[in-house]
Amino acid sequence: MTVTDTSKPAMKPTSNYFLDQELMKLVPGYLNDATETPEPVLCETEGNWPSWIEGSLVRTGGGRYTIPLSEDGSKPPAIMQHFFDVLGMLHKFDISNGKIRYNSRHIAEGVVRKAKKEGRVVNTLSFGSDPNTLLTETQDPCQALLGKQQAMFIPKGHLQPDELNLNVTVRRGFSLPENDNPYSKPEAANPATDELVVQTEGPYFQVCDSKSLEPKRILRYSEVDPNLKGMGTCAHPVKDRTKGEIYNYLVTERGELTIFALDIKTKPSKLIWHTVLPSVPCYCHSLAMTEKYVVFVRNPITLDPADMQNKSFLDAFTYNSDCPVFFFVLERASGKHIATYNCPNFMFFHSVNAYDFVDEETGKENICVDLVSYDGSESQIVPFREYSLSNVINPIKPFEQSYLIRYELNDVLGPKAAASTKVFVNEQTTEVPRAYVRQAIDQHIELPRINTSFSCDSSYRYAYGVGGTGKPSPGTRIPIGRQGNGVKFVELAFFASITKTDWETGTSISWHPPNGESCPCEPIFAENPAKRWEDDGCILTIVMDRDGKHSILVCLDAKDLKEIARAHLPQTFSLAPHGTFVDGVSMFPSAL
Repeated sequence: MTVTDTSKPAMKPTSNYFLDQELMKLVPGYLNDATETPEPVLCETEGNWPSWIEGSLVRTGGGRYTIPLSEDGSKPPAIMQHFFDVLGMLHKFDISNGKIRYNSRHIAEGVVRKAKKEGRVVNTLSFGSDPNTLLTETQDPCQALLGKQQAMFIPKGHLQPDELNLNVTVRRGFSLPENDNPYSKPEAANPATDELVVQTEGPYFQVCDSKSLEPKRILRYSEVDPNLKGMGTCAHPVKDRTKGEIYNYLVTERGELTIFALDIKTKPSKLIWHTVLPSVPCYCHSLAMTEKYVVFVRNPITLDPADMQNKSFLDAFTYNSDCPVFFFVLERASGKHIATYNCPNFMFFHSVNAYDFVDEETGKENICVDLVSYDGSESQIVPFREYSLSNVINPIKPFEQSYLIRYELNDVLGPKAAASTKVFVNEQTTEVPRAYVRQAIDQHIELPRINTSFSCDSSYRYAYGVGGTGKPSPGTRIPIGRQGNGVKFVELAFFASITKTDWETGTSISWHPPNGESCPCEPIFAENPAKRWEDDGCILTIVMDRDGKHSILVCLDAKDLKEIARAHLPQTFSLAPHGTFVDGVSMFPSAL
């Protein structure tokens, strides 16, 4: 396994073309349109659900790939071409006394209403190809020209609560400022229990009711504080659950890369600090945090805000294979930028955990940052392109794989690290201390999760994730591949397994769905209230049944990944990246 290769191989090919309505029939159900179940239903269960699991699993999901462009069907529909662009949907599982109640709801129906009215999709932050690209012959010339100039929709004026597509992460609600939007519904008396916040890569929040999942309002970060005007936040802001603080980054309207902190204990939430970093804007999906520090890991993917006015996210990316990866360290208490490190080129989506500690040998304060890392090369724009639906039904090479890597930053308070704060970062900068790979686990993994009680804890051992992108899923009747390179792909799934890794031993174990079931989603850790050991709990994931008719919530023992119980959904779950488990039934009261 190589994680520091800076060579420049030829760009690895992916199959990228426009999928029309007919070809969408080849896409598996977990990457296709999903129906909603707005009224809660009791699920049929198997096995014995642990009595201690009390709470709710909430997940984002894919609602619509196919967007109607007329009320009467006279126009062909638009097709969202990329896994990241599907219109959002929320799924909720209330778990109590061994019973499971499920409901779900589309949360971007305003996008559909506007598409029917205007004859094209506009209210989306497009990552992949413009879904209107092949519709130019059915539109008038003005619409066709406008479509090419609006790959990224930047709304102005008031938005209805479901009029923008936010579809990546969901978490407990927190108090947000009131606004003058006539479409907004009043904030709940207790947002932490009665509301959910949905986010994506753009600078917006969507607030939804935690029981009905109904969208209530959409706000911009700039409505929290006018200093937060801009675009391009990360979808995974890090949160201190004890102190009630959230940290995120923002590309300002002036093209600055800034890190900021919000106090979400206050009503409404307020800005604590924001700090400009000496770096050009980039694409970054997640941050890292320790007890004392926030660490911004700069992906070597330049993102020009000007390009985003007339290009999709993907087309606006420039992958700089010669550029080091930079680690910017900021003090959490003050926002002061105290150190910068770099290391040879790699790319990542997700951080896993981070912690600061005092080295016993040197007495210096160090930081470890655990990431899911892709090898550094020109090919690293490929993972983004691989999630185009055309490449899912027609993969012409194995999918890119990532590894768990632990990067260490030594002596963050030392003079060399401190001096680096004065260096303007560009592609040629090397005058900063080196971060190095302390440990790597030779196991493919993505969408990592941990027991959140061990966040920022140097003693934590275990990380869970999905494994084997595009690997065999024996027995499934809904493979992702059809034909590529003259070789028939059979029995493949977008994800093949749930994997548990152990930093202490460097080993891993995996669970593969049985009976032809396929594509487990991101594993969510539900901790046993007894808290006897780090992996004392359950892993919750969702799989598709063998024939693609419905999905199944599966409960695994977090210690050995053996299946404990399952619950059958009344519908299919259309895959989307992330979710959260909320302990306690107070947030979602229900008589089961």
